[in-house]
Amino acid sequence: MARGSIGFDKNDARLKDGPLMLFAKEYANFFIKQFQLGGRLSRLDFIRFAIVTQIIVFSILVLMKDLDLNNQRLENIISNYTAVISILLFIFSIIRRLHDMGKSVLSLFPFGLTSPLTYLGLFGKGEPFQNKYGPPKSIEV
Repeated sequence: MARGSIGFDKNDARLKDGPLMLFAKEYANFFIKQFQLGGRLSRLDFIRFAIVTQIIVFSILVLMKDLDLNNQRLENIISNYTAVISILLFIFSIIRRLHDMGKSVLSLFPFGLTSPLTYLGLFGKGEPFQNKYGPPKSIEV
């Protein structure tokens, strides 16, 4: 890797791919992918992402209380940004989950985001073949 360039050199001996590093890289790539509206999201990835994201949000909120920042405005800003990002990521993952089942966002309108039927539907089986939103995860490269 050229001096001054940004990124990881896969051959760098200092970056041993231990289990924690592999998890961190996988989650970072997965997290970045969540900001995309296109593509598909399998049931397992949907559940895994929801659980890990909620653990991170909860950890941020607990850490804020433990740090005792003594700055109510800063605490409000951090908690508001955390809430907005969490909600956006959840909506994006719902859209990609619907794509995995071969449905568009318009299929949400009869029930809306607040209906329990919407969330039950998200645990349905995805289409095992390529649809207009892309290939299923099992054959993605």
